[in-house]
Amino acid sequence: MSYPLHMGGFESQVMHIYRELIELGIDVDWYNLSNTEIRQYDIIHLHSSVTEFLPIVQRAKELGKKIVVTPMIGSPRYSNKSYQFKLLASRFPGLFYVMKRFNQIFSMVDCFITLTNFEKNRLRTIFKIDKEISIIPNGIDDSFFCQDDTFIKLPFTNYIIVVGRIESDKNQLPLIEIANELQLNLLIVGEPGIGQQDYYQRCKNIAGNNVVFWGKETNPNIMRQLYKEAYLTAIPSVTEMLPLVIFESLSQHTPVLCTTHCGIYPEQVPGLFYTKPIKEKILENIKGIWNSCSSVDIGRKGIYSWNNIAKQHITVYQKLVGE
Repeated sequence: MSYPLHMGGFESQVMHIYRELIELGIDVDWYNLSNTEIRQYDIIHLHSSVTEFLPIVQRAKELGKKIVVTPMIGSPRYSNKSYQFKLLASRFPGLFYVMKRFNQIFSMVDCFITLTNFEKNRLRTIFKIDKEISIIPNGIDDSFFCQDDTFIKLPFTNYIIVVGRIESDKNQLPLIEIANELQLNLLIVGEPGIGQQDYYQRCKNIAGNNVVFWGKETNPNIMRQLYKEAYLTAIPSVTEMLPLVIFESLSQHTPVLCTTHCGIYPEQVPGLFYTKPIKEKILENIKGIWNSCSSVDIGRKGIYSWNNIAKQHITVYQKLVGE
């Protein structure tokens, strides 16, 4: 698998699973168009359902290999009705070619792995998948289970933290406006997304002294402390699958306000609150959490290490090959 220039949540997820599978003794490798010989492997696992995978799937099927797909179609930004329309229209020549290839790929898959129940239901209802579908969520770095404090100099206390690339889909702008209006401390951790310099500059231009741009943070121990010291983690995105940020924050007993345009919505998780990704609703929910979060019981149930996530994948693989 190749990666874009910026490592996002999806790429991080796949990389963590890959590394943990190796640690657990599984012979695993990245697919390389020019070097990989599919016949050497028992299982082909595709992370995403991009149509360019079709020749790989066809070749694997010809060789009798087991095929696993993590389709990554679990964002509620696009409604089921939208998918249904495109799928129906793809039956006509020249229309929604991508959906037609989706169906071709899915028809050859032996097992699906989804991040959320929402994504699983979408496969069942829209694509009429009757094959095995396992739900395996995202994990978090082992350091988040550590109880030791890491000393860092913070720009302020009692702050809201937002983590992720700074770009229009992540929707940080209304959060900055709210922070200015209510004089809330806001810590933004992340770097500008590719082609998002204009959006980043807009965010910078309106930010008051109560808004700090921390930049990209790669040290998990520092990230753990940043979450721990915050009173709220906000995910105001226009679209999300299953952000790692949710579990990282909850592991530090910091509540999360997450967009309803996320694949985990509307599952009820202690410490997880939802908001529509529009300024008025974000503002309303921040005020509500401010008054109630001190009484929220935030546990760690359903929060897994990447090692545990890899073991869940191995269980799926073993079942496929009859071990």
